[in-house]
Amino acid sequence: MNRVDRRLVDLIELGFHLPLTLCTNEALEAVRMDPTRLVVKNLHDADRQKVAVVDVANGWPDEFSMCSEDWRDAWTNFLQILPEVLEPEGVERFRRHHDFLVKQPNFKVRFPAILRFDINIRRDYFWGRKCVPFYPGTPEYAAGLAQEQTDWSMEAVTRGATGRQPSAAATLSGNRFNPYSRGGGGFGGGADSGGSQRPFREGRSSASAGPLCLICAEGGHRAGVCTRTKLGNGAQTLALFSRGKLIAASSGKELCMAWNAGGRTPCTHFRCPRGPSAHLCSFCGSADYHAGSKRCL
Repeated sequence: MNRVDRRLVDLIELGFHLPLTLCTNEALEAVRMDPTRLVVKNLHDADRQKVAVVDVANGWPDEFSMCSEDWRDAWTNFLQILPEVLEPEGVERFRRHHDFLVKQPNFKVRFPAILRFDINIRRDYFWGRKCVPFYPGTPEYAAGLAQEQTDWSMEAVTRGATGRQPSAAATLSGNRFNPYSRGGGGFGGGADSGGSQRPFREGRSSASAGPLCLICAEGGHRAGVCTRTKLGNGAQTLALFSRGKLIAASSGKELCMAWNAGGRTPCTHFRCPRGPSAHLCSFCGSADYHAGSKRCL
């Protein structure tokens, strides 16, 4: 990768996020022809040490505005950069991550959410050189991707309601993708799913139709759109959904959606809120089991 400016590699090595907008063929060629295109400034790293790194916002497009073609182009180069900064295991992890994403059905339509999920994965992994592992294809990973799609779709609906032109993702609002899907229509399918189209091993009975709501325990809708205040047994619902998070109504503490859906212990989901109150059943508040087991119903 001698055509990649060393300052881009240094950005990752110093624990900063390298936007894919700087990894497209066009961007790499522009820097090769004119190295001054990369402006360096002093920033503080995770250890609060002052370091000189590339100012990724100076003269370069916002990564969140990338199109799918540029994203694919940039990922090809990014994968060639990674061996410069990661051990083979880390490179392979990102290769599986990339392969999982590009194999999603209706990739171009779902791309806005896929892009946001991908940016968050890369930023969280490299920031501060922590390299906290993630596991492409696992239930928690697939749930994070599905939740990003739901969030994006709901935001698109809001944009439409306020008169702004919604993006292509808004067309997905009527077809909510969920991490509990048995078939290949959701985000669960693809590489590294272990041959199973069911991203969560538990969480719904064979008779349920659609995803299991983590608020009311009914099938057919997700927590993000639930308006019920009672469980099927007549008990008051314990949780509510606010600003993209599952919240315990009594305490205001965030509950872990991935753990409540799948019950994986220890929970390694990158969006897990952590803490003693994160892993409580969203139906009854018990720490002995997750909501997907439906043991309290």
